[in-house]
Formats: sequence, structure tokens, C-alpha cells
Amino acid sequence: MPEANQVPQSSSIRPGDYLSLFKGWVLALIDRFPIADGAALLGGLYYLVQSWKFAHLLNSTLDEGSYLFKGYAFATGEYTLFENYGFWSNKMPLSFLIPGYVQSIFGPGLETGRIMTIALAMIMLIGLWILARRLGNRWWGAITVWVYALSPAVIMTYSMAVSQAIIACMLVWTLVLVLGEGRKTWQIALAALLAGLMGMTRINMILVLPVLLGYVFWEHGRRSGIIASIIAGVIVLFIHALYWPGILIMWARVLPGSITPFLDPWRPSIFVTDTWKVETTSASQVLSFFYGVRYHFAGIIGALTTWLLWPPLRRWRTRSKFRVAVTLSALFLIQLGIHMYAALGQDYCTFCFPGYLSFFSLLGLLLVVVSFDSWRTNIPWWQAVLIIPAILLISAGIGYANFETVGKGLLELEVPRVLFSFPRLSSGTVSLDIALLNKFGLEYPERRQAAPAIFGFLGGGMIILIALVTRAISAYSSKRHQEEGEAEKPSFGFYLLIIFLLVGTALLPSSLMAGIPVPDTCSTNIIQSYENAGEHLARQIPPGSLVYWQGPDSFAPLLYVPEIQIFAPQVNGQYSLKENTDRDALLKFGLWSEEIARDWLAEADYVLVEESSYNQWIREQVTPVEFDELESTSPLVDCKSDSRILIFKRESGNG
Repeated sequence: MPEANQVPQSSSIRPGDYLSLFKGWVLALIDRFPIADGAALLGGLYYLVQSWKFAHLLNSTLDEGSYLFKGYAFATGEYTLFENYGFWSNKMPLSFLIPGYVQSIFGPGLETGRIMTIALAMIMLIGLWILARRLGNRWWGAITVWVYALSPAVIMTYSMAVSQAIIACMLVWTLVLVLGEGRKTWQIALAALLAGLMGMTRINMILVLPVLLGYVFWEHGRRSGIIASIIAGVIVLFIHALYWPGILIMWARVLPGSITPFLDPWRPSIFVTDTWKVETTSASQVLSFFYGVRYHFAGIIGALTTWLLWPPLRRWRTRSKFRVAVTLSALFLIQLGIHMYAALGQDYCTFCFPGYLSFFSLLGLLLVVVSFDSWRTNIPWWQAVLIIPAILLISAGIGYANFETVGKGLLELEVPRVLFSFPRLSSGTVSLDIALLNKFGLEYPERRQAAPAIFGFLGGGMIILIALVTRAISAYSSKRHQEEGEAEKPSFGFYLLIIFLLVGTALLPSSLMAGIPVPDTCSTNIIQSYENAGEHLARQIPPGSLVYWQGPDSFAPLLYVPEIQIFAPQVNGQYSLKENTDRDALLKFGLWSEEIARDWLAEADYVLVEESSYNQWIREQVTPVEFDELESTSPLVDCKSDSRILIFKRESGNG
């Protein structure tokens, strides 16, 4: 018989003991680092990989070049915001100063700007994760991260040096600091500061401030509300004082002239006619709207689902969650109304609507998180009857918004003749293209648009069918296992909304939702292409030279050419090109005309023309008699030979 203190032989340890030990280690690890948080981390890394890829693939846009070039000039003191006869200051100060000061520290260029926005997007994603965990749970934190990681259209926007990523980051962290119970005074104060700065970055976000302050008074009390109001007011007034009175240009742009005639001196539109006019049609407005729904499906349909399943007050888990949901709803609806009017209600930038949604669509996702555990699951049959055509319409619209990418292919599909010959019964198949032509007499462009809409409509019908089957299975199961006092069974309308939201969100990375007809993504490294072009320009153009620019795209290549002089109004290209004979009135606001352009050409030492813009007008102005053509840059976009920058140097003695 062994002694009491004798050590057992190793042969007495069973394999199950090792398994138990391993299980204990795993459980301890999960307790320290839950699976949900690990999933969120993987989602964040996946987002970062995609963002880095898009940052090196996407061609620079006119807006991106404007933010970077003007921002750097403002940050280095070469120009001043809202100064007369300088740049067209068409945005609030911080939209330029943030990328400007970052470039002044890390060096000017496209790479600096895009790394900045990638970093801000990642900080935004961290804030979104924190907020979703607080309002929901750890798994909601992971879900919100993955929704963004699986949204290529949004990632593309947040990978370029434009203001969407800046605003999204500010908005999320404002909400992180202020939403929910028990926020400390310093957190509320910092949230008010961020909200004020957000309005001073983009004027379209200024109405976030009063809604936020209203929430602070409602949730955190009078003292916190007063502190937040003072801090936000001080920052807004300080920036206005810093750029007074030129900053009134921004208010003159958004406030109706009929009620603010005192702003007319800062309103160039009263004497300027735009040359940039987009012919807005109902078709283009509808297309732009459904582009927005496609790219921001989780946010828009998530918000809509929440409102349709909005519970009575007694069913909310806490009063605090109810207040958060009301505040998020107010913010979402106000921002949606503002941006729908700006894009779809004007003739200036109809297809800006999807990009505008990138400022705030995250509000819809957060609305789902905070309200999901309180949703009512039994909605009246008549509401379900209304939801059915809405889902069919949205599905058809999403299909319609795909016509540029899939329309041609769908027309080649063979379909049963009987579908288009009813009530006659015809055998065999026919191409969808011929069927639509014979049945409806549609022209080819209309057929290319109709085909995806039809398939989208059928997809909506499939979702309705799945919801019906799911409801039937649920009803059958509940009858077999019914217990006394069992909770109410989810209705058909509830299943319909949930399945539509889940299916659409799951398809976010697919070509159906993310099949963006984006040109210029064929370069292996667009940042390197711009740097190469900039270095070539810097070798050809000596410091101090006066440079004329003509091109439809970004001004970013000139960031790499040091100490040159430019004609400042040209940075915004066609958008700042106006029709007016009063030269001084145009130049005062940073605008220009063709007549002014001719005078600039007569003064310029060098003329830079993107080859795609080398039209008859510029050919007539830049003649071999006055200019020598130097070696052009390599293409800015590998697969577009006409993206080279042509360089013309004025011959000596002809200036």
C-alpha cells in the first residue's frame, strides 16, 4: 500500500486528464480574450488589408487633389483660407487644415493623405466596436466591424484623402464619449468639442450639434448640458472669429438668399453663372438613390427595419437605450434629408449621394444594435402587406443600379418563351434581349437597364417566399412544442424584415451590392504613378515658374513640384469655371472663366495638360510658335495612355 505522500506514477494519469487541463487553458484564454473580440480583431485586420489595397489602386479625384493641395498651401501659410483672390474656399476650414497640417509634418503627397485617412478609418472602426459593445454586447461589436470589413464601396471611400473618413471618425468618437448612462463630465465636454469641430470641418454636419446637446440635457442633466453647450459654442465662435468675415461665404452657400439678403456680398451666385451643369433627370436621381442603398444597405435598411419594428416604451430594456435610439434616429433622418436634398434635389452633383451617405450611414447600424433586443416581433398583417411591395421595389431598384456591370450579360441569358407569351403557351427558349424587344419594344439601353431590375424584383420575391416558409415552419414547430405562458410567436412581417436585412447584409461584398463601375483601378500602384509623374515634373519645371494646369482629374501631381506658382482658381477645375465678364468679381472668390484662362496662358511659363483634356481650344492656345513640348510624364493610370501629363515650355523671349 503506497504511503500518503507518495507521488503517483505517470502511468496513472489518464488521457482525459490532459484534455481537461487543455480545456481549462482554453476557457481561461477565452475568459481573458473572448471569441467575439477575436472575431472583431480579425475583421479589423481584414478591413485594413482591403483599405491598403484600394489606397494603391484608386485614381485620385478632383476633390481629393483639392483637399490635399489647398490644405498644404493653407497649412504652410502660402495662402489663407477665405482670402480674396486666392483659392475657392468652398468647404469649412478643418476639411483643408487637417490634411494640410498632416502633410506639413510628414511631407506633401498622395501617400501621406491616404495613409492619414486609412488611420482615421481604423480609429473610427475601433470607436464603432467600443460603442456597439456598450450598446449591445461583444458579439454586436464584432458584427459591426465585419459589416464594414465586408463593404468594399465604403472602404474605397474611406481609403481616399477626402473628408468622409475624417467626419466618420469624429462622429463615432463623439457618440462613444456621450451615448449611454454614466458618462463622465470630461467625456461629455470632449464630445461637445468634437461635435463643434465636426461642424467646422463640413457645414453639412452642423446640425449634429443641436441634436447632441439636446441628448446631453435629456440623458445627462442640466449641468452637463450647459457645460457641453458652452464648449461647443466657444469652438464654433472661435473658428468663426479666426476667419471672419470670409467664413460667411459658407453660410451664404447654404442659407436661402430670400431670408439672408445681408449675406449677398459673400454670395457669388448672384452675379455668376455656372458652366458646370449636370442635366438632372428622374432616371439619374433614381439610379443615384439606389446606388446609395446598395453601398450602404446595412445602415439604411437597418434603420428602416428598426423603425418598422419600433417597440412601445414599456418594452425597451432601459430608458437610456430608448433615449439613444431616439437620438440616433433624429440624427439619421436629419442627415438623410439634408443630403438627399443636396444631391438629388439639385442639379449640381446628383451622383454624390452614395458618397454623402458615408458621412453618417453608420448611425443606422448603431440603431439596430441599441434596439434589437427590444424589437416587437408581432406586427399587424396590414403592415406586412405594405412591406411586401416595399421590398420588391427596393430589390428591383438594387438590380437596376447594377445595370452597368451586369446588364449586358443578363440580356444574353436564355429564358422560357412562355414567360413573355402568356396567355399563349409557347415552347422553347429565347434570349432575354429578344424577349424584351418583342414584348415591350424597348431600345437597347432600356433593355440593359430593365433586365437587372427584373432579376432584382425576382430576388425580392424569393426573399418573400423564404419568409413565408420560415414562418410556416416556426408556426408548425410552436404547435408541437407549445407550452403554457409561452411568448408570442414572430409574425410573417417580422421574418420578412429580418431575412431581407440579413440577406442584403450578407451580400455586401458580392458584385450585387459592391459591383461598382469604378474606372481607373487598373494601376498596380497609383501612388507610385503619381510620385513618378511628380518627380518628372519637378525635373522639368524649375522653382519659381508660373504654371498653367488643365485636366479633369486631381491636382495632386503638383504636390511633388516644389516652389512653383499656380493660378489658384484652377485647383477646382470645371467646378470653379464660371461665365461672367467681370474679371475682378470672379477672381475675388477664387473663380475663373475662359477669358481669364486665355490671359493666364499668355503669362504662364509652363502649361501642363492631361492628355485626355488636350482639346481643340488648348491646341489653339499652345502653339509651336510660342511653346516647346517637352517629354511627357508616364501615364498616371497604367491602362490609360491619355492620362499622361503633356508639358509645354514657353520659348525664351515669347513671354
